[in-house]
Amino acid sequence: MNNFIIFTVAMVISGAASAEHIIYQNMPNCAGAGKAIEKMYAEKDLSVGLCYRLGSWDVLAVSSDSHSWLDFKQGDTLYSTEQAVVYELPNVQFPNLADGKMEVHIENNAPVGFVFRVVQGGSKANSELYVVRLDATTAYFCGREKTNDKARLRLKQGDACKILPQANKN
Repeated sequence: MNNFIIFTVAMVISGAASAEHIIYQNMPNCAGAGKAIEKMYAEKDLSVGLCYRLGSWDVLAVSSDSHSWLDFKQGDTLYSTEQAVVYELPNVQFPNLADGKMEVHIENNAPVGFVFRVVQGGSKANSELYVVRLDATTAYFCGREKTNDKARLRLKQGDACKILPQANKN
């Protein structure tokens, strides 16, 4: 709840009622995703924590013994970046969410995109920025980039974005 209040206050102070803009959120220690969600992930030997509640979206950090990624919850649907982070790149060792800030792209007081860093093998030198776009009901993976400018452009263009797999579907 505190994260939602902080987000709302930041929106009011910034005067960003309809303009597109970026806010930077720290990757916090995420916890308290709720018993039903925590149980669902635990059944898959995964840990989960609620990082932020932004608009109608929940941003969840998910981890296994050797990997971590973000999932996005809208209503009863969970969209997962696990496939993109953990499985899509060959010869990648131990991809994990990086400490630091993630970009949250806001339009009309709602999140429309995220840019977050994933490190490989624990080294920021071996990292990429992951781009996720949101609409009112769906999360999309738009790709990976090495620079913030390219990641922002990829998000803005949106032409290569594909719907993220649903974490709560078998």
